[in-house]
Amino acid sequence: MAAKIDKEMLIKHHFWIGTGLCVLLVLIPLFCLIGGVSDAVSKERDAMIAAKKKGEGIKDPKNEKWVKAYQKQDSYVETQQSKVWREAYETQKDFMTWPDALVQEYPQFRTKQFGDPITAYEAVKFADTFKDQVRDVLRS
Repeated sequence: MAAKIDKEMLIKHHFWIGTGLCVLLVLIPLFCLIGGVSDAVSKERDAMIAAKKKGEGIKDPKNEKWVKAYQKQDSYVETQQSKVWREAYETQKDFMTWPDALVQEYPQFRTKQFGDPITAYEAVKFADTFKDQVRDVLRS
C-alpha cells in the first residue's frame, strides 16, 4: 500500500516540515566541517608547535653582522639628521628676531631662542615693542 500524500496536510503543516528541513540542512554541513576541517587544523597546530619549539632553542638570535650594519646605518642617519637640522637652522635663524628696543632694555634677549621662557613683565614689554617690528615688515 502506497502512502498517500495529502495536499491539505502539506499546506497545514508546512512550518514543521520546513523547520525539519532547515535543521537537516544545518546539521549535515556542520558534521562535514567537524570531520574534514578538524584534521587540517590539528596538522597545522602541530606544525606550529614544532616550529615554536625549534625556535625556542636559539639562545641569541641576533646576527652580529646585521647588528653592526644597523649601527653603522643609524650613525649615518644621525649624522645626516644633524646636518639637515643645522642647514635648516641657518636658513631660518633670522626669522625670529627680538625688537631692538627690547634687546636694548634686556640684553639677555640676544641669546634667547623661540620658546624660551620669559617673565610676564617681559611679555608685556614684548607686546608693546612688537608693534614697531610689524610695521617695518609690512612696509617692505
